[in-house]
Amino acid sequence: MLVRRTWISGLFGFAMIAGCGQAPPTQGAPPVPQSATPSPVSIPTPRPLTPAAPGEGLASAWGAGGDASDRESIQDQPLERASEGPWQVRRPARGPAPGEDDDGVFGGLMGTEVGESFGAGGLGLVGTGRGGGGTGEGTIGLGSIGTIGKGGGGGSGSGYGRGSGAGFGGARAEAKRAAKPSAPMADASPKSAGKPRPMQAPQLSPLKAGSTDDNADLKGFLKYIADARKKLGEQLQELDVDGRVLVRVVDRDGAPIPGATVSLVDAYQRELWRATTYGDGRAPIYPRLALRLSQGAADDLTVVVKAEGATERERYKGAGNDLTIALPVARQLPQELTLDVLFIIDTTGSMGDEIAQIKQSLLAVTDKIRGLEQRARLRYGAVLYRDIYDSYVTMAHPFTEDIKAFDEALRQIDAGGGGDYPESVNQGLAQGVLGMEWEPGSARVAFLIGEAPPQMRYKGDILYGESLLEALARGIRIHAVAASGLDPLGSAVFRQVAQFTRGKFIFIEYGRDLAGSAARHGVSSGDLNANNLDAIIFEQIRDELAGWGKR
Repeated sequence: MLVRRTWISGLFGFAMIAGCGQAPPTQGAPPVPQSATPSPVSIPTPRPLTPAAPGEGLASAWGAGGDASDRESIQDQPLERASEGPWQVRRPARGPAPGEDDDGVFGGLMGTEVGESFGAGGLGLVGTGRGGGGTGEGTIGLGSIGTIGKGGGGGSGSGYGRGSGAGFGGARAEAKRAAKPSAPMADASPKSAGKPRPMQAPQLSPLKAGSTDDNADLKGFLKYIADARKKLGEQLQELDVDGRVLVRVVDRDGAPIPGATVSLVDAYQRELWRATTYGDGRAPIYPRLALRLSQGAADDLTVVVKAEGATERERYKGAGNDLTIALPVARQLPQELTLDVLFIIDTTGSMGDEIAQIKQSLLAVTDKIRGLEQRARLRYGAVLYRDIYDSYVTMAHPFTEDIKAFDEALRQIDAGGGGDYPESVNQGLAQGVLGMEWEPGSARVAFLIGEAPPQMRYKGDILYGESLLEALARGIRIHAVAASGLDPLGSAVFRQVAQFTRGKFIFIEYGRDLAGSAARHGVSSGDLNANNLDAIIFEQIRDELAGWGKR
C-alpha cells in the first residue's frame, strides 16, 4: 500500500505542478468583484495520504478520534472537528466572524443575514475584510440599509468597526446566485453557524432527471473527455481509462464473487493496482493509469485475485483484454446482505433553489426502499460539504439503520455559504470514501450531488482522483448527480467520478428537454433514461441489491 499511495500522490502532484488554470466563469454570471477574490497563492502540491490499508481511512490519514482539538489545515486554514448532534463537523478553527457565518460579510446589508453587520462595521466590507462590530451613526448606520430583504438595521450609537480577517462570501456568493435568478435566499441565522437548519417547504413537484452509463459507451466517453481536456487543460485530472480491463472473479461453479480483491503486480511483486469486485464479481483495471503511476514496464505483469481464503494468479494479457479468473472454492454469501448508502451533498448557498426538492427526492427514496422485498440490512449515511471559508467544510452523519432518524436529519439540511463558484467537492468525496465507517463485506453505494466543480488549487487537499482510486480499492460505487448550474469542468469531473467507479451519471432535467439537458453536460451518445430523480436513485439502489452475487 505504501508503494501504491506514493505513486498516486506523485501523479496528482505532477498534474497540479504542470499548471492549473482558473475555471471558466458560468455563462451569464456577472463578473466577480476583485475585492472579493482571494490573494494569489502558489500552486500547491496535494498532500499525500498517510499509508493505511483500505478500511482504515481517515482514522489514520487525518488522525484518530473526533476531538475538536485534533486539527488539520487546508490552504493554510486550520480546521477543527466537533460534534453537532449526530453530525461530525469539520470547520474553520477560527469560527465564523460576525456577518460571515454563511453567506459572507455582505449578508447583514443585503438581507440574507439577520442584521449581523451593524452600522459603520460595514466599512470592513471593503476589500476582503469582515464587516460588523460597529454600531455607526448617520447615513452609514441607517436602518433602511438593514431592511433590504430580511436585514433589520438600526443606526444608533457610535463607533466605526474594523474589517479584519478573510471573509470570502458576500459579493461572490451573490454573483454565484445571480446565474440562477429564481434561487431563494436561505436563512442564515447567526444561531446556526455550524449545524444544518430546518427549512420548511411545501410539497414540491418531483425533479425530472436523466441518466446515462458512460461505461456502456466507453468510446463516446473517451472522446468527450479528450475534447474536455483540450478546453479545460490541467484543471481536469488525467485519469486515463482507455484500454480498460474488466476482471471477473468467479467460484468453482462459475458464480460471481463480490468483494474479491483484484491486484496488478509486476515482476518484483510490487502492487501497481488494487480494486475490489462489485456485486457482479467484476472490478476494473485501468492499465494506462496504473503503468504511468508505477513508471514500470508493461511486460511480465500478473493479475492476482483473492477471496474466500484462496488466491489465483493469471498472466496479464494487455490493455482491453478482459479476464475471468476462477477460484477453487465455493463462495460464501451472507444470509442477509448489508447495503450501505451514502449521500454526498453540496449544501452551498447556490443550491438553495434545489435543496428542498432534492431533500424531498431523497426522502421519497428512503420511503420506497422500505418496500423492497430483498432481505437486506440497510444503512444510510450522509456527508454535506461547503468550502473552507464557510461555517463548515464537511458535516458527516454516520451510517445508521434508524431510517426515521435519518429522514429527520435529511429534513434539517439547508443551503448557505459558498462564495466563489468552485466548492470543496474534493473534501466531500474524501470524507465520504475515507472517513465513513463502511460495514465490512457490505454492498457500498454513494451518490455525489452538486452543482459546482471542485476547488483544484487548495494546498493540502485530497484531490478527487485520489478518492476515486481509494473507492475502487474499497468497492464503493459512486453515482454522480449534476444539479443545475454545473459548468463544463464540473460536468467532466462528475462524469469521471461515475465512470471510474462503474456508476451512473445522473443530471437534473429542466424544461422537459431531456436531450437539451444532456447536451449541457456533454452527453451526446449512449442510451438515456428519463424519470423522476427519486425513481432514478431508487433504481440504482434496487439494482445493487438485486444484482449482488447474480450471474
